[in-house]
Amino acid sequence: MNMKMLIQSFMGILLLSSLTGYSQSYTMKAETFEGGALYNWRDVSCEYSWVENPKKAYPNKSETVGSFKKKYLNGSAYVAIYGDLDLSVTKTINLKVLSQKATKLSVIIGKDDMGERIIKSYRLTGDGKWHTYTFNFTDEITPEKEKGLFNNIKLIFDSENESKELDVYYFDEFELVK
Repeated sequence: MNMKMLIQSFMGILLLSSLTGYSQSYTMKAETFEGGALYNWRDVSCEYSWVENPKKAYPNKSETVGSFKKKYLNGSAYVAIYGDLDLSVTKTINLKVLSQKATKLSVIIGKDDMGERIIKSYRLTGDGKWHTYTFNFTDEITPEKEKGLFNNIKLIFDSENESKELDVYYFDEFELVK
């Protein structure tokens, strides 16, 4: 096989890989809010909508984002996606967040509303800039738990009820990552 044929074969493999979606790892953008919401987000004790991005700057220059505002100062408020989750491929969630208040954000993967659940949390900076947060559930999601056990993902902003105001939090580019 000469060098030209070798290069053509390699390029063919690359093209086939890109067309079939084969990859060692991938990122699936599950929600960008461009043109509306992809999923039916349920809001509990909060006002949820998609709005114009209040700060189009790196790392999030998109036009539209999700908006979350608690209705009450005390108590649990969240937005959630419901549906069977196959976590055999995706065990990490990336999420871009803009917050004016330093507070805690929790992401919960759960079964029903009272079943088994796994919680990961981050402290939001509150600096009014977009930040990407990564929630890695790899250690908690064993092969026995990958399929059929979980059916919702919840985002809880101000999960420890620290804020004394009904603050607005913005989120975008909710991604499931391998």
